[in-house]
Amino acid sequence: MKNNNSLTALIYCRVSSQRQVDEGSGLDSQETRCRNYCKGKEYLVEKVFQEEGVSGDLFDRPAMNELLQYIDDNTHKNYVVVFDDLKRFARNHKVHFRLKLEFIETRSVKLECLNFDFKDTPESEYVELILAGHAELERKQNRQQVINKMKARLDRGYWPFCPPTGLKNKKSEVHGKILFSHEPFATIFKKAIEGYAHNVLNTQHQVRDFINKKYSENNLDETISLHGVERLLVNPLYAGLIEYARWEVPMKKAQHNGFITEEVFKIVQEKLAGKSKPKLNKTFNADFPLRRFVTCEACGSKLRASWNGNGKGKHYPNYWCQNKDCEFCYKVTKAPAMHEDFEAILQSARVEGSCLDLSKAIFNEVWEFKKTEWHDANQNCVYRQRDLNKKISSLTDRIANASNEAVVAAYETRIEELSDELKDISQASATKKKFDKKSFNHCWNQVGEQLKNPLLLWKSPNLEDKRTVLHMYFNEGLSWHYEKGFGTAKFADEINLLQDISEGKIPDVEMAGYEPASASEQEHHLQT
Repeated sequence: MKNNNSLTALIYCRVSSQRQVDEGSGLDSQETRCRNYCKGKEYLVEKVFQEEGVSGDLFDRPAMNELLQYIDDNTHKNYVVVFDDLKRFARNHKVHFRLKLEFIETRSVKLECLNFDFKDTPESEYVELILAGHAELERKQNRQQVINKMKARLDRGYWPFCPPTGLKNKKSEVHGKILFSHEPFATIFKKAIEGYAHNVLNTQHQVRDFINKKYSENNLDETISLHGVERLLVNPLYAGLIEYARWEVPMKKAQHNGFITEEVFKIVQEKLAGKSKPKLNKTFNADFPLRRFVTCEACGSKLRASWNGNGKGKHYPNYWCQNKDCEFCYKVTKAPAMHEDFEAILQSARVEGSCLDLSKAIFNEVWEFKKTEWHDANQNCVYRQRDLNKKISSLTDRIANASNEAVVAAYETRIEELSDELKDISQASATKKKFDKKSFNHCWNQVGEQLKNPLLLWKSPNLEDKRTVLHMYFNEGLSWHYEKGFGTAKFADEINLLQDISEGKIPDVEMAGYEPASASEQEHHLQT
Protein backbone atom coordinates (compact mmCIF):
# COMPACT_ATOMS: atom_id res chain seq x y z
CA MET A 1 0.00 0.00 0.00
CA LYS A 2 1.27 3.45 -0.84
CA ASN A 3 2.04 6.01 1.84
CA ASN A 4 -1.19 7.65 3.03
CA ASN A 5 0.45 11.07 3.31
CA SER A 6 -0.45 13.65 0.68
CA LEU A 7 -3.32 11.56 -0.69
CA THR A 8 -5.25 12.96 -3.61
CA ALA A 9 -8.94 12.03 -3.92
CA LEU A 10 -10.77 10.67 -6.93
CA ILE A 11 -14.55 10.64 -6.45
CA TYR A 12 -16.75 7.94 -7.98
CA CYS A 13 -20.53 8.46 -8.28
CA ARG A 14 -23.09 6.17 -9.90
CA VAL A 15 -26.82 6.04 -10.58
CA SER A 16 -28.42 3.02 -12.24
CA SER A 17 -31.27 4.48 -14.30
CA GLN A 18 -31.46 6.99 -17.13
CA ARG A 19 -34.39 8.65 -15.40
CA GLN A 20 -32.15 9.57 -12.46
CA VAL A 21 -29.71 11.08 -14.93
CA ASP A 22 -32.41 13.03 -16.78
CA GLU A 23 -34.01 14.29 -13.57
CA GLY A 24 -30.64 15.22 -12.08
CA SER A 25 -31.21 13.25 -8.89
CA GLY A 26 -28.40 11.34 -7.24
CA LEU A 27 -25.12 12.24 -8.92
CA ASP A 28 -24.84 15.82 -7.67
CA SER A 29 -25.83 14.92 -4.12
CA GLN A 30 -23.33 12.03 -4.10
CA GLU A 31 -20.57 14.33 -5.28
CA THR A 32 -21.44 16.96 -2.65
CA ARG A 33 -21.30 14.42 0.19
CA CYS A 34 -18.00 13.03 -1.07
CA ARG A 35 -16.47 16.52 -1.41
CA ASN A 36 -17.51 17.41 2.14
CA TYR A 37 -15.96 14.15 3.35
CA CYS A 38 -12.70 14.88 1.49
CA LYS A 39 -12.65 18.40 2.91
CA GLY A 40 -12.87 16.97 6.43
CA LYS A 41 -10.02 14.57 5.62
CA GLU A 42 -8.01 17.37 3.97
CA TYR A 43 -7.89 15.47 0.66
CA LEU A 44 -7.46 17.45 -2.53
CA VAL A 45 -10.18 16.37 -4.99
CA GLU A 46 -8.51 16.00 -8.38
CA LYS A 47 -11.26 14.49 -10.53
CA VAL A 48 -14.83 13.21 -10.33
CA PHE A 49 -16.04 10.19 -12.30
CA GLN A 50 -19.78 9.98 -12.83
CA GLU A 51 -21.43 6.72 -13.95
CA GLU A 52 -24.70 7.66 -15.65
CA GLY A 53 -27.47 5.06 -15.88
CA VAL A 54 -25.30 1.94 -15.44
CA SER A 55 -26.19 -1.04 -13.27
CA GLY A 56 -23.98 -1.92 -10.31
CA ASP A 57 -24.29 -5.54 -11.40
CA LEU A 58 -21.70 -4.88 -14.14
CA PHE A 59 -17.94 -4.98 -13.81
CA ASP A 60 -17.30 -3.33 -17.17
CA ARG A 61 -18.61 0.25 -16.78
CA PRO A 62 -17.50 3.32 -18.78
CA ALA A 63 -16.71 5.65 -15.86
CA MET A 64 -15.19 2.84 -13.76
CA ASN A 65 -12.92 1.89 -16.67
CA GLU A 66 -11.99 5.55 -17.09
CA LEU A 67 -11.18 5.77 -13.37
CA LEU A 68 -8.90 2.71 -13.47
CA GLN A 69 -7.17 3.98 -16.62
CA TYR A 70 -6.66 7.41 -15.00
CA ILE A 71 -4.91 5.77 -12.05
CA ASP A 72 -2.73 3.73 -14.43
CA ASP A 73 -1.77 6.92 -16.28
CA ASN A 74 -0.70 8.63 -13.03
CA THR A 75 1.18 5.95 -11.13
CA HIS A 76 3.44 8.58 -9.53
CA LYS A 77 0.55 9.86 -7.38
CA ASN A 78 -1.01 8.52 -4.18
CA TYR A 79 -4.75 8.26 -4.75
CA VAL A 80 -7.70 7.48 -2.54
CA VAL A 81 -10.96 6.60 -4.29
CA VAL A 82 -14.00 7.93 -2.44
CA PHE A 83 -17.67 6.97 -2.91
CA ASP A 84 -20.63 7.77 -0.66
CA ASP A 85 -22.23 4.31 -0.32
CA LEU A 86 -21.01 0.74 -0.68
CA LYS A 87 -23.87 0.15 -3.13
CA ARG A 88 -22.40 2.74 -5.52
CA PHE A 89 -19.27 0.62 -5.77
CA ALA A 90 -21.13 -2.54 -6.81
CA ARG A 91 -24.43 -4.38 -6.36
CA ASN A 92 -23.06 -7.82 -7.07
CA HIS A 93 -20.82 -9.46 -4.46
CA LYS A 94 -18.54 -11.04 -7.08
CA VAL A 95 -18.14 -7.71 -8.91
CA HIS A 96 -17.55 -5.96 -5.56
CA PHE A 97 -14.56 -8.09 -4.59
CA ARG A 98 -13.21 -8.19 -8.12
CA LEU A 99 -13.16 -4.38 -8.24
CA LYS A 100 -11.65 -4.24 -4.77
CA LEU A 101 -8.84 -6.49 -6.01
CA GLU A 102 -8.26 -4.16 -9.00
CA PHE A 103 -7.83 -1.13 -6.73
CA ILE A 104 -6.13 -2.43 -3.60
CA GLU A 105 -4.08 -5.44 -4.74
CA THR A 106 -3.30 -4.52 -8.34
CA ARG A 107 -2.89 -0.74 -8.06
CA SER A 108 -2.27 -0.22 -4.30
CA VAL A 109 -5.01 2.42 -4.21
CA LYS A 110 -6.91 3.09 -1.01
CA LEU A 111 -10.73 2.86 -0.99
CA GLU A 112 -12.85 4.95 1.36
CA CYS A 113 -16.61 4.86 1.70
CA LEU A 114 -18.81 7.24 3.69
CA ASN A 115 -20.90 4.44 5.24
CA PHE A 116 -18.27 1.70 5.58
CA ASP A 117 -14.72 1.57 6.91
CA PHE A 118 -12.49 -0.78 4.93
CA LYS A 119 -10.26 -2.57 7.48
CA ASP A 120 -7.92 -5.49 6.98
CA THR A 121 -9.49 -7.64 9.70
CA PRO A 122 -11.57 -10.86 9.54
CA GLU A 123 -14.50 -9.12 11.22
CA SER A 124 -14.47 -6.21 8.76
CA GLU A 125 -14.24 -8.54 5.78
CA TYR A 126 -17.16 -10.57 7.12
CA VAL A 127 -19.31 -7.46 7.51
CA GLU A 128 -18.23 -6.30 4.05
CA LEU A 129 -19.31 -9.65 2.56
CA ILE A 130 -22.72 -9.35 4.23
CA LEU A 131 -23.21 -5.77 3.02
CA ALA A 132 -22.11 -6.64 -0.53
CA GLY A 133 -24.50 -9.61 -0.54
CA HIS A 134 -27.31 -7.46 0.83
CA ALA A 135 -26.73 -4.86 -1.92
CA GLU A 136 -27.00 -7.66 -4.49
CA LEU A 137 -30.20 -8.94 -2.85
CA GLU A 138 -31.72 -5.45 -2.99
CA ARG A 139 -30.79 -5.13 -6.65
CA LYS A 140 -32.47 -8.43 -7.49
CA GLN A 141 -35.52 -7.53 -5.43
CA ASN A 142 -35.74 -4.15 -7.13
CA ARG A 143 -35.47 -5.85 -10.52
CA GLN A 144 -38.24 -8.29 -9.59
CA GLN A 145 -40.45 -5.41 -8.43
CA VAL A 146 -39.89 -3.65 -11.76
CA ILE A 147 -40.75 -6.85 -13.62
CA ASN A 148 -43.90 -7.34 -11.53
CA LYS A 149 -45.03 -3.78 -12.24
CA MET A 150 -44.33 -4.22 -15.94
CA LYS A 151 -46.25 -7.51 -15.96
CA ALA A 152 -49.18 -5.81 -14.27
CA ARG A 153 -49.12 -3.07 -16.90
CA LEU A 154 -49.05 -5.68 -19.66
CA ASP A 155 -51.98 -7.55 -18.11
CA ARG A 156 -53.98 -4.31 -18.10
CA GLY A 157 -53.18 -3.71 -21.78
CA TYR A 158 -50.35 -1.16 -21.52
CA TRP A 159 -46.95 -1.53 -23.22
CA PRO A 160 -44.24 -0.97 -20.54
CA PHE A 161 -41.18 -1.19 -22.81
CA CYS A 162 -39.69 1.24 -25.31
CA PRO A 163 -42.33 2.07 -27.93
CA PRO A 164 -41.53 0.91 -31.48
CA THR A 165 -41.00 3.41 -34.26
CA GLY A 166 -44.38 4.85 -35.25
CA LEU A 167 -45.65 5.00 -31.67
CA LYS A 168 -44.61 7.11 -28.68
CA ASN A 169 -45.61 7.42 -25.05
CA LYS A 170 -47.70 10.31 -23.81
CA LYS A 171 -49.04 11.02 -20.36
CA SER A 172 -52.77 10.73 -19.89
CA GLU A 173 -54.83 11.70 -16.85
CA VAL A 174 -56.77 8.44 -17.13
CA HIS A 175 -54.10 5.96 -18.24
CA GLY A 176 -50.81 7.43 -17.11
CA LYS A 177 -48.33 6.61 -19.88
CA ILE A 178 -50.03 5.29 -23.02
CA LEU A 179 -49.02 4.83 -26.64
CA PHE A 180 -50.03 7.35 -29.31
CA SER A 181 -49.29 7.54 -33.02
CA HIS A 182 -45.98 9.22 -33.84
CA GLU A 183 -46.07 11.13 -37.13
CA PRO A 184 -45.00 11.01 -39.87
CA PHE A 185 -43.89 7.42 -39.17
CA ALA A 186 -47.40 6.24 -38.28
CA THR A 187 -48.90 7.40 -41.58
CA ILE A 188 -46.00 5.93 -43.58
CA PHE A 189 -46.25 2.58 -41.79
CA LYS A 190 -50.06 2.56 -42.12
CA LYS A 191 -49.84 2.94 -45.90
CA ALA A 192 -47.06 0.34 -46.12
CA ILE A 193 -48.83 -2.29 -44.01
CA GLU A 194 -52.18 -1.77 -45.71
CA GLY A 195 -50.44 -1.86 -49.10
CA TYR A 196 -48.88 -5.21 -48.20
CA ALA A 197 -52.20 -6.56 -46.91
CA HIS A 198 -54.11 -5.55 -50.06
CA ASN A 199 -51.36 -6.66 -52.49
CA VAL A 200 -50.46 -3.17 -53.65
CA LEU A 201 -47.02 -4.04 -52.27
CA ASN A 202 -46.55 -7.74 -52.95
CA THR A 203 -43.18 -8.39 -51.30
CA GLN A 204 -41.26 -7.24 -48.25
CA HIS A 205 -38.66 -5.77 -50.62
CA GLN A 206 -41.36 -3.52 -52.04
CA VAL A 207 -42.48 -2.56 -48.53
CA ARG A 208 -38.89 -1.63 -47.67
CA ASP A 209 -38.45 0.44 -50.81
CA PHE A 210 -41.80 2.18 -50.28
CA ILE A 211 -40.94 3.16 -46.69
CA ASN A 212 -37.44 4.35 -47.56
CA LYS A 213 -38.88 6.44 -50.40
CA LYS A 214 -41.39 8.04 -48.01
CA TYR A 215 -38.61 8.68 -45.50
CA SER A 216 -36.72 10.56 -48.20
CA GLU A 217 -39.82 12.52 -49.25
CA ASN A 218 -40.35 13.58 -45.62
CA ASN A 219 -36.68 14.55 -45.21
CA LEU A 220 -36.18 11.87 -42.58
CA ASP A 221 -32.62 10.70 -42.06
CA GLU A 222 -33.81 7.13 -41.60
CA THR A 223 -33.72 3.83 -43.47
CA ILE A 224 -35.39 0.49 -42.81
CA SER A 225 -33.92 -2.94 -43.50
CA LEU A 226 -35.70 -6.12 -44.55
CA HIS A 227 -35.41 -7.35 -40.96
CA GLY A 228 -36.98 -4.09 -39.85
CA VAL A 229 -39.84 -4.63 -42.31
CA GLU A 230 -40.44 -8.11 -40.90
CA ARG A 231 -40.61 -6.72 -37.36
CA LEU A 232 -42.94 -3.99 -38.57
CA LEU A 233 -45.39 -6.40 -40.20
CA VAL A 234 -45.69 -8.74 -37.19
CA ASN A 235 -45.98 -6.07 -34.48
CA PRO A 236 -49.51 -6.21 -33.00
CA LEU A 237 -49.07 -2.85 -31.25
CA TYR A 238 -49.76 -1.07 -34.55
CA ALA A 239 -53.21 -2.71 -34.58
CA GLY A 240 -54.04 -1.75 -31.00
CA LEU A 241 -53.23 -5.26 -29.77
CA ILE A 242 -50.70 -6.42 -27.20
CA GLU A 243 -48.89 -9.67 -26.34
CA TYR A 244 -45.66 -10.78 -24.68
CA ALA A 245 -45.04 -14.52 -24.90
CA ARG A 246 -41.94 -14.33 -22.70
CA TRP A 247 -44.16 -13.53 -19.71
CA GLU A 248 -47.11 -15.60 -20.95
CA VAL A 249 -49.19 -12.55 -21.83
CA PRO A 250 -51.45 -13.70 -24.72
CA MET A 251 -52.64 -11.55 -27.61
CA LYS A 252 -55.43 -9.23 -26.49
CA LYS A 253 -56.89 -5.77 -26.99
CA ALA A 254 -54.57 -3.03 -25.77
CA GLN A 255 -55.54 0.22 -24.08
CA HIS A 256 -54.08 2.35 -26.88
CA ASN A 257 -55.51 2.81 -30.35
CA GLY A 258 -53.60 1.37 -33.29
CA PHE A 259 -53.27 3.05 -36.66
CA ILE A 260 -54.20 -0.10 -38.61
CA THR A 261 -57.27 -2.30 -38.06
CA GLU A 262 -57.21 -5.74 -36.53
CA GLU A 263 -58.54 -7.11 -39.82
CA VAL A 264 -55.57 -5.69 -41.74
CA PHE A 265 -53.19 -7.14 -39.14
CA LYS A 266 -54.85 -10.56 -39.48
CA ILE A 267 -54.56 -10.49 -43.29
CA VAL A 268 -50.86 -9.63 -43.03
CA GLN A 269 -50.18 -12.50 -40.61
CA GLU A 270 -51.97 -14.95 -42.89
CA LYS A 271 -49.96 -13.69 -45.84
CA LEU A 272 -46.69 -14.04 -43.92
CA ALA A 273 -47.69 -17.56 -42.84
CA GLY A 274 -48.24 -18.51 -46.46
CA LYS A 275 -52.01 -18.93 -46.06
CA SER A 276 -52.69 -16.31 -48.70
CA LYS A 277 -50.85 -15.24 -51.85
CA PRO A 278 -50.92 -11.98 -53.75
CA LYS A 279 -53.58 -12.00 -56.41
CA LEU A 280 -52.46 -12.10 -60.00
CA ASN A 281 -52.95 -8.96 -61.99
CA LYS A 282 -55.82 -9.47 -64.41
CA THR A 283 -53.48 -8.58 -67.28
CA PHE A 284 -50.99 -11.30 -66.27
CA ASN A 285 -51.35 -14.31 -68.57
CA ALA A 286 -49.31 -17.06 -70.18
CA ASP A 287 -48.97 -15.23 -73.49
CA PHE A 288 -47.54 -12.07 -71.93
CA PRO A 289 -45.88 -12.93 -68.55
CA LEU A 290 -43.78 -9.75 -68.71
CA ARG A 291 -46.73 -7.38 -69.14
CA ARG A 292 -46.73 -4.66 -66.44
CA PHE A 293 -43.21 -5.80 -65.44
CA VAL A 294 -41.21 -4.30 -68.32
CA THR A 295 -41.07 -0.55 -68.91
CA CYS A 296 -40.13 1.46 -71.96
CA GLU A 297 -36.59 2.73 -71.44
CA ALA A 298 -37.29 5.82 -73.55
CA CYS A 299 -40.23 7.16 -71.51
CA GLY A 300 -40.60 4.93 -68.43
CA SER A 301 -44.15 3.78 -69.26
CA LYS A 302 -45.25 0.20 -68.63
CA LEU A 303 -45.28 -1.75 -71.87
CA ARG A 304 -48.63 -3.01 -73.08
CA ALA A 305 -49.13 -6.37 -74.79
CA SER A 306 -51.64 -7.81 -77.23
CA TRP A 307 -52.18 -10.06 -80.22
CA ASN A 308 -51.95 -8.09 -83.45
CA GLY A 309 -53.14 -9.17 -86.91
CA ASN A 310 -51.25 -8.68 -90.17
CA GLY A 311 -54.34 -8.30 -92.33
CA LYS A 312 -53.97 -11.83 -93.70
CA GLY A 313 -55.78 -13.59 -90.90
CA LYS A 314 -52.65 -14.26 -88.82
CA HIS A 315 -52.06 -12.84 -85.33
CA TYR A 316 -48.81 -12.37 -83.45
CA PRO A 317 -48.09 -11.62 -79.77
CA ASN A 318 -46.37 -8.25 -79.30
CA TYR A 319 -45.29 -5.81 -76.60
CA TRP A 320 -45.56 -2.09 -77.29
CA CYS A 321 -45.50 1.37 -75.72
CA GLN A 322 -48.71 3.38 -75.81
CA ASN A 323 -47.28 6.69 -74.56
CA LYS A 324 -48.10 9.14 -77.36
CA ASP A 325 -45.24 11.41 -76.32
CA CYS A 326 -42.71 8.57 -76.67
CA GLU A 327 -40.59 8.31 -79.82
CA PHE A 328 -41.34 4.57 -79.89
CA CYS A 329 -45.10 4.86 -79.40
CA TYR A 330 -46.92 1.90 -81.01
CA LYS A 331 -43.62 0.38 -82.13
CA VAL A 332 -44.14 -3.34 -81.51
CA THR A 333 -41.61 -5.85 -80.23
CA LYS A 334 -42.34 -9.50 -80.93
CA ALA A 335 -43.07 -11.29 -77.67
CA PRO A 336 -40.91 -14.39 -78.46
CA ALA A 337 -37.87 -12.17 -79.00
CA MET A 338 -38.36 -10.35 -75.69
CA HIS A 339 -39.02 -13.63 -73.87
CA GLU A 340 -35.83 -15.15 -75.29
CA ASP A 341 -33.75 -12.20 -74.11
CA PHE A 342 -35.39 -12.31 -70.69
CA GLU A 343 -34.62 -16.01 -70.32
CA ALA A 344 -30.96 -15.30 -71.12
CA ILE A 345 -30.88 -12.69 -68.33
CA LEU A 346 -32.58 -15.09 -65.93
CA GLN A 347 -30.22 -17.93 -66.78
CA SER A 348 -27.24 -15.69 -65.98
CA ALA A 349 -28.37 -15.68 -62.34
CA ARG A 350 -27.87 -19.43 -61.83
CA VAL A 351 -26.00 -20.54 -58.69
CA GLU A 352 -23.48 -23.37 -58.77
CA GLY A 353 -20.74 -25.15 -56.79
CA SER A 354 -19.64 -23.87 -53.39
CA CYS A 355 -22.02 -20.93 -53.66
CA LEU A 356 -24.87 -23.43 -53.76
CA ASP A 357 -23.53 -24.98 -50.54
CA LEU A 358 -23.50 -21.54 -48.92
CA SER A 359 -27.07 -21.00 -50.10
CA LYS A 360 -28.06 -24.25 -48.41
CA ALA A 361 -26.40 -23.11 -45.16
CA ILE A 362 -28.30 -19.81 -45.28
CA PHE A 363 -31.51 -21.67 -46.10
CA ASN A 364 -30.92 -23.93 -43.09
CA GLU A 365 -30.38 -20.94 -40.78
CA VAL A 366 -33.59 -19.30 -41.95
CA TRP A 367 -35.34 -22.66 -41.57
CA GLU A 368 -34.22 -22.91 -37.93
CA PHE A 369 -35.29 -19.32 -37.30
CA LYS A 370 -38.75 -20.00 -38.76
CA LYS A 371 -38.94 -23.18 -36.71
CA THR A 372 -38.35 -21.22 -33.51
CA GLU A 373 -40.74 -18.50 -34.65
CA TRP A 374 -43.48 -21.07 -35.31
CA HIS A 375 -42.89 -22.67 -31.92
CA ASP A 376 -43.24 -19.28 -30.18
CA ALA A 377 -46.46 -18.56 -32.10
CA ASN A 378 -47.78 -21.97 -31.13
CA GLN A 379 -46.98 -21.25 -27.49
CA ASN A 380 -48.93 -17.99 -27.75
CA CYS A 381 -51.92 -20.02 -28.98
CA VAL A 382 -51.60 -22.31 -25.98
CA TYR A 383 -51.49 -19.35 -23.59
CA ARG A 384 -54.49 -17.75 -25.29
CA GLN A 385 -56.47 -21.00 -25.19
CA ARG A 386 -55.73 -21.30 -21.48
CA ASP A 387 -56.84 -17.70 -20.92
CA LEU A 388 -60.06 -18.18 -22.91
CA ASN A 389 -60.96 -21.38 -21.05
CA LYS A 390 -60.50 -19.60 -17.72
CA LYS A 391 -62.74 -16.73 -18.82
CA ILE A 392 -65.42 -19.10 -20.15
CA SER A 393 -65.33 -21.09 -16.89
CA SER A 394 -65.61 -17.90 -14.83
CA LEU A 395 -68.57 -16.61 -16.86
CA THR A 396 -70.29 -20.01 -16.56
CA ASP A 397 -70.00 -19.83 -12.78
CA ARG A 398 -71.47 -16.32 -12.85
CA ILE A 399 -74.46 -17.51 -14.86
CA ALA A 400 -75.22 -20.12 -12.19
CA ASN A 401 -75.42 -17.39 -9.55
CA ALA A 402 -77.19 -14.76 -11.67
CA SER A 403 -80.94 -14.16 -11.33
CA ASN A 404 -81.36 -11.26 -13.77
CA GLU A 405 -82.24 -12.52 -17.26
CA ALA A 406 -80.54 -9.59 -18.96
CA VAL A 407 -77.31 -10.31 -17.10
CA VAL A 408 -77.56 -14.01 -17.98
CA ALA A 409 -78.10 -13.13 -21.66
CA ALA A 410 -75.04 -10.83 -21.61
CA TYR A 411 -72.92 -13.58 -20.06
CA GLU A 412 -74.11 -16.10 -22.65
CA THR A 413 -73.31 -13.72 -25.51
CA ARG A 414 -69.82 -13.17 -24.16
CA ILE A 415 -69.29 -16.92 -23.72
CA GLU A 416 -70.36 -17.46 -27.32
CA GLU A 417 -67.84 -14.84 -28.54
CA LEU A 418 -65.04 -16.41 -26.50
CA SER A 419 -65.97 -19.89 -27.70
CA ASP A 420 -65.82 -18.76 -31.33
CA GLU A 421 -62.35 -17.32 -30.75
CA LEU A 422 -61.28 -20.51 -29.00
CA LYS A 423 -62.54 -22.54 -31.96
CA ASP A 424 -60.58 -20.39 -34.43
CA ILE A 425 -57.39 -20.79 -32.40
CA SER A 426 -57.91 -24.55 -32.09
CA GLN A 427 -58.39 -24.89 -35.84
CA ALA A 428 -55.26 -22.83 -36.52
CA SER A 429 -53.24 -24.92 -34.06
CA ALA A 430 -54.49 -28.14 -35.66
CA THR A 431 -52.41 -27.42 -38.76
CA LYS A 432 -49.12 -29.02 -37.85
CA LYS A 433 -46.05 -27.66 -39.59
CA LYS A 434 -43.17 -30.05 -40.05
CA PHE A 435 -39.68 -28.80 -39.37
CA ASP A 436 -37.93 -32.16 -39.43
CA LYS A 437 -34.94 -33.14 -41.56
CA LYS A 438 -37.09 -34.79 -44.22
CA SER A 439 -39.18 -31.65 -44.69
CA PHE A 440 -36.06 -29.52 -44.86
CA ASN A 441 -34.51 -31.73 -47.54
CA HIS A 442 -37.73 -31.69 -49.56
CA CYS A 443 -37.96 -27.88 -49.46
CA TRP A 444 -34.27 -27.39 -50.14
CA ASN A 445 -34.36 -29.70 -53.14
CA GLN A 446 -37.00 -27.46 -54.69
CA VAL A 447 -35.13 -24.26 -53.85
CA GLY A 448 -31.75 -25.69 -54.84
CA GLU A 449 -33.00 -26.89 -58.21
CA GLN A 450 -34.47 -23.47 -58.88
CA LEU A 451 -31.18 -21.73 -57.99
CA LYS A 452 -29.27 -24.08 -60.29
CA ASN A 453 -31.78 -23.63 -63.08
CA PRO A 454 -33.69 -20.30 -62.87
CA LEU A 455 -35.74 -21.29 -65.93
CA LEU A 456 -37.26 -24.23 -64.07
CA LEU A 457 -40.25 -22.33 -62.67
CA TRP A 458 -40.34 -19.86 -65.55
CA LYS A 459 -41.03 -22.68 -67.99
CA SER A 460 -43.90 -23.90 -65.83
CA PRO A 461 -47.40 -23.45 -67.31
CA ASN A 462 -48.52 -22.26 -63.85
CA LEU A 463 -48.82 -18.46 -63.86
CA GLU A 464 -48.14 -18.23 -60.13
CA ASP A 465 -44.78 -19.95 -60.70
CA LYS A 466 -43.85 -17.27 -63.23
CA ARG A 467 -44.90 -14.55 -60.83
CA THR A 468 -42.81 -16.20 -58.10
CA VAL A 469 -39.74 -16.02 -60.35
CA LEU A 470 -40.25 -12.29 -60.98
CA HIS A 471 -40.51 -11.53 -57.25
CA MET A 472 -37.68 -13.90 -56.35
CA TYR A 473 -35.08 -12.63 -58.81
CA PHE A 474 -35.94 -8.94 -59.21
CA ASN A 475 -36.68 -6.08 -56.80
CA GLU A 476 -38.05 -3.97 -59.62
CA GLY A 477 -39.08 -4.31 -63.26
CA LEU A 478 -36.78 -4.34 -66.26
CA SER A 479 -36.47 -1.64 -68.90
CA TRP A 480 -36.64 -2.39 -72.64
CA HIS A 481 -35.28 -0.22 -75.42
CA TYR A 482 -37.06 -0.72 -78.73
CA GLU A 483 -33.76 -0.76 -80.64
CA LYS A 484 -31.26 -2.05 -78.07
CA GLY A 485 -33.32 -4.51 -76.01
CA PHE A 486 -32.99 -4.96 -72.26
CA GLY A 487 -30.80 -2.64 -70.24
CA THR A 488 -28.71 -3.78 -67.28
CA ALA A 489 -30.78 -6.15 -65.14
CA LYS A 490 -31.15 -5.22 -61.47
CA PHE A 491 -31.43 -8.49 -59.58
CA ALA A 492 -32.72 -8.79 -56.02
CA ASP A 493 -30.14 -8.14 -53.28
CA GLU A 494 -29.98 -11.82 -52.35
CA ILE A 495 -29.29 -12.89 -55.94
CA ASN A 496 -26.61 -10.20 -56.33
CA LEU A 497 -24.94 -11.41 -53.12
CA LEU A 498 -24.83 -15.01 -54.34
CA GLN A 499 -23.41 -13.89 -57.69
CA ASP A 500 -20.72 -11.78 -56.01
CA ILE A 501 -19.72 -14.73 -53.83
CA SER A 502 -19.59 -17.11 -56.79
CA GLU A 503 -17.35 -14.62 -58.64
CA GLY A 504 -15.03 -14.28 -55.64
CA LYS A 505 -15.90 -10.65 -54.97
CA ILE A 506 -16.74 -11.44 -51.32
CA PRO A 507 -14.12 -13.87 -49.97
CA ASP A 508 -15.43 -14.11 -46.41
CA VAL A 509 -19.10 -14.13 -45.56
CA GLU A 510 -20.41 -13.99 -42.03
CA MET A 511 -24.11 -14.56 -41.83
CA ALA A 512 -25.95 -12.24 -39.48
CA GLY A 513 -28.00 -13.86 -36.76
CA TYR A 514 -31.73 -13.53 -36.28
CA GLU A 515 -31.69 -12.33 -32.68
CA PRO A 516 -34.64 -9.94 -32.30
CA ALA A 517 -33.39 -6.41 -31.73
CA SER A 518 -36.04 -5.91 -29.09
CA ALA A 519 -34.29 -8.38 -26.76
CA SER A 520 -31.52 -5.91 -25.90
CA GLU A 521 -34.04 -3.12 -25.42
CA GLN A 522 -36.09 -5.29 -23.07
CA GLU A 523 -33.00 -6.26 -21.08
CA HIS A 524 -31.97 -2.60 -20.79
CA HIS A 525 -35.31 -1.71 -19.22
CA LEU A 526 -35.13 -4.59 -16.76
CA GLN A 527 -31.79 -3.44 -15.33
CA THR A 528 -31.78 -1.25 -12.25
